[in-house]
Amino acid sequence: MTVFTQILGYVGAALISIAFLPQTYKLIKTKDTKGLSLTCYLIYHLGLTFFIIYGSFSHNWPLVAANAVGWVINLILLALICYNLYQAKKHPQENPKKSWKENVKEKMQARKEQKEAKENSEEQDND
Repeated sequence: MTVFTQILGYVGAALISIAFLPQTYKLIKTKDTKGLSLTCYLIYHLGLTFFIIYGSFSHNWPLVAANAVGWVINLILLALICYNLYQAKKHPQENPKKSWKENVKEKMQARKEQKEAKENSEEQDND
């Protein structure tokens, strides 16, 4: 293998490794995974695992490096998807069209309004 092909392999590995970083960042920030398929990411994760094993046996380290980093990033995505699915089942009364974060904000706002209403009624009772 020439130096040029090794450089191509490592550049390709680096690009593949960071390909899902923008998606991961967005999901961590918004906590909104309702448009993502758990099955798709599970299959992708299995494929990454097989590529890591294949690359290890064939001593193709750019392949191993790219897929190992992708495997970790995909694991984070899977964890977020599973967590949001768990939250949706745990709290089914919430609006499924809204993200978990939006539903929490609504709950906090409702509690704040209830507290203010209670304080106002106590003030009126004291007058």
